[in-house]
Amino acid sequence: MLAKLFSFRGRLSRLEFLGWSVAAIIAIWLTTTFLVATAIIEFKGSGGGLGTVAIVLLIGLAMCVALIWSGLALSAKRIRDIGYSPLLVLGALFAYDIVDALVLTYFIPVRAFRPFEQYTIVGGVVNLVYFAALLLLPSEGANTPLEPASSDVSSRAAAPPPPRPSMAQAGGPRRHFGLRTQ
Repeated sequence: MLAKLFSFRGRLSRLEFLGWSVAAIIAIWLTTTFLVATAIIEFKGSGGGLGTVAIVLLIGLAMCVALIWSGLALSAKRIRDIGYSPLLVLGALFAYDIVDALVLTYFIPVRAFRPFEQYTIVGGVVNLVYFAALLLLPSEGANTPLEPASSDVSSRAAAPPPPRPSMAQAGGPRRHFGLRTQ
């Protein structure tokens, strides 16, 4: 089960991607809330101390790393399922996000909408399209025929057609139909 969240191998369909993403966010949020609440209760009960604050910061850092790692793993699996290279897609997205956050925000003063406030409006739209593509694009091979596609026309023409339901088991046409013709 944890391999679905933290492993970069395999593929995820659209529904699996949505479900595991929501599950990861909820699980990490609940765990973080529980651990921070426990640390705050301990902090107030012990009269405060620098050790408790350090524990809370370490817990928060560990949960952030887990959330980022699982998000990257789920995205890589979904990108692979769509039929693209995860390294190229995520690399291009990260490169664009860095340029947008460091360079374009200096020249374009308009910020993006709520979840993407650190980017310009163009960067927010690019990230929104990326997430929509992960959720909406079909899996590679979802609408392909049962036979593999061949680019060689002569090999497709030489293959015999599949048998029709009206043909007999031996491969030839029926000689008679029903009981009336016997």
